[in-house]
Amino acid sequence: MTIVYRQTKGSALTYAELDGNFSDLAGRTDSAWQSVAVAPSVLYGVPSTPELEVWQGGLNAWAYYPDQTMEAYANFSLPYDWKPGTGVRFGITWAVGNTTATGNVRFRRESSFGTPGSAFSAAAVSGGQAAAVDGTPYKCYQLYSQLEFYDASWQPNTVLVNRFFRDGTNVADTFEEKIYILQFLFLYQRNKFGIPNYQP
Repeated sequence: MTIVYRQTKGSALTYAELDGNFSDLAGRTDSAWQSVAVAPSVLYGVPSTPELEVWQGGLNAWAYYPDQTMEAYANFSLPYDWKPGTGVRFGITWAVGNTTATGNVRFRRESSFGTPGSAFSAAAVSGGQAAAVDGTPYKCYQLYSQLEFYDASWQPNTVLVNRFFRDGTNVADTFEEKIYILQFLFLYQRNKFGIPNYQP
């Protein structure tokens, strides 16, 4: 609905128009989910580093092999429009190559967080999630964390340090082909007007 107003004075809005205006205003100002995409950061010299390979055509991507634990990193700072008291969910955008194989791919995440002026938290590893591959060549997949990651000490500029990895040695990872991780997603709830009383 759009906000209703009178161009000339003298006629009041109806109750239905007033209710609609307040409903529309709430929709414009309440919190909403925001997604930020981050490219995988790979550390050379680590035994579990994925391989940079041709994915399709002239496009290269990081390949994560079956029966191995292969990892990449992505960090994220809570922005100024983050809604205090809410957590962050994680996502992975990944694809397969030219294969019709099926199976499950299992992912896990290790995270620590630090607010400027305080020590980083102890690194903790998530329980892991598996996603099914249906046999469509070059298909794009997205997997989102089922739980939110949160701590009461968070404030804008809190840094989340993350290691994402294919848990290929786990019995739940049954896809016997390479996959290609294209991006990591950080999903957070934001205040549409930001945090007016917070200053860096």
